Amino acid sequence: MVPKLKLLPNELNDSLNELMRSLFNANAVADNIVYQLENVFVMPKASELMHEKYAHAFPGIADTVNKIQILRGGRGTRKSVIASETEYATVNDCFIAMLDAVIDVDTQFWDSLDMCDDMDEKAVRIYIENTYLEILPFTKQTMLWIAKSEQFGDNLALFDAEFDDTMILGGA
Repeated sequence: MVPKLKLLPNELNDSLNELMRSLFNANAVADNIVYQLENVFVMPKASELMHEKYAHAFPGIADTVNKIQILRGGRGTRKSVIASETEYATVNDCFIAMLDAVIDVDTQFWDSLDMCDDMDEKAVRIYIENTYLEILPFTKQTMLWIAKSEQFGDNLALFDAEFDDTMILGGA
């Protein structure tokens, strides 16, 4: 019988699974907001850009976390994801909800990084830290959308027309 390669402590593997859960939850919130931008607030340009350059990134980053687990003999388990069906009164409310989801992702990254430090898991820490750098601009992007939604107020058509100017994630 071939021994199972297991270099990843169970507690750290569990923490990485929680990190993946938070990333998929952020994707669910983003997809709900994309729907609302398109169909409730009639902001098709904003909806498309947010979907392509923002929402799609979360599952990809979760896949990177899973790859780290696999490389260290851990098992990625996709935990239950929220059903994001909240209807928002304003575009600003959408982005505030998104910020909450991104802050949860950020917190989960730091929990995993702290656990790597506590367990002296240097290799995993390097992977997670590099992956964290991919998500880091999402907080600033979301905060920018909050500020811009406050600036544009009820002028949703103008906000939509200029939405690409608010993109810092890969440009328009």
